[in-house]
Amino acid sequence: MKEQIISERANIIANLRQLVQSLVELNTRAKTHVSSNKADIKKLRKDNKELEKMKTRNSFFIRIFSLFFKS
Repeated sequence: MKEQIISERANIIANLRQLVQSLVELNTRAKTHVSSNKADIKKLRKDNKELEKMKTRNSFFIRIFSLFFKS
């Protein structure tokens, strides 16, 4: 009986260790994804700013050309 309890406790401890290891690995992967997503967001913001600049520049040239061709 005592040996059975010791064996069950050993199994529980082994399962807990495996669970903790799995959680550590999952946490590491999640941190990697978060870091990657942050880099992607930063790049998208930079691209968005560049597109806004191009949009402003294009609308300026469109106004100039439309005035030129109206004359």
